[in-house]
Amino acid sequence: MTKIIGIIADTGNLHGNRVFFSGERYLQALTDLTDLHPILIPPLGGNIMSLLDKVDGVMLTGNVSNVHPSRYGQNETEKHPPYDEDRDSTAIPYLDKIIANEIPLIAICRGFQELNVAYGGTLHPAIHEIDGRLDHRRINTDDAAVRYAPRHSVKLTQGGLFESWVGTDEIMVNSLHFQGVEKLGDELEVEAVAEDGTVEGFTVKNAKGFTAAVQWHPEYEPATNKFSKCFYEAFAEAVLTR
Repeated sequence: MTKIIGIIADTGNLHGNRVFFSGERYLQALTDLTDLHPILIPPLGGNIMSLLDKVDGVMLTGNVSNVHPSRYGQNETEKHPPYDEDRDSTAIPYLDKIIANEIPLIAICRGFQELNVAYGGTLHPAIHEIDGRLDHRRINTDDAAVRYAPRHSVKLTQGGLFESWVGTDEIMVNSLHFQGVEKLGDELEVEAVAEDGTVEGFTVKNAKGFTAAVQWHPEYEPATNKFSKCFYEAFAEAVLTR
């Protein structure tokens, strides 16, 4: 039986027309490593639970846009944009319900930040400006191999889900973000921390269904990266056995 994964789309502009889209790499990684079939959910706001109840899993992707700071009680500054408030209003209010309904969920980059905000966490708009932090921003190049190359290590929580996948407590990851977790959301369990102390991976405590969220980008050449392969395969197993 075909298993459907709902992906809340991003908004954009094409020749003056509003469009909905998702990055190819996110969809390709899912179809290359699993038998799951992605569909896009348009970010039109409103109650989407009736639609989400019809999918077998949910994937929150990354994007160049950021969660609007009003979502986590902060004022807007010149460091916070760009935004996608349509995606904010479509995704964030329903993430706790997705998890309560035991719908398997993976979250990447912006999705990772959305999930943190949904559970009461906050974001820092420019973590490279914090003393002692690394520069996590993406390298400005069109060469994907350089842009997605491993940049820094993350420590995996001993005895945690991520460590159980790879059998080691440290992995190298890429880095393409300038915002990051400031305060971790309630009920979130840390799974990965960068060498500068930035939280980069978590699950939801006591969730009965599968959840996994990462700040980095496992969708780049996932078949050749042990963690990335495990990330998608564990999600697929959760979907198929739900």
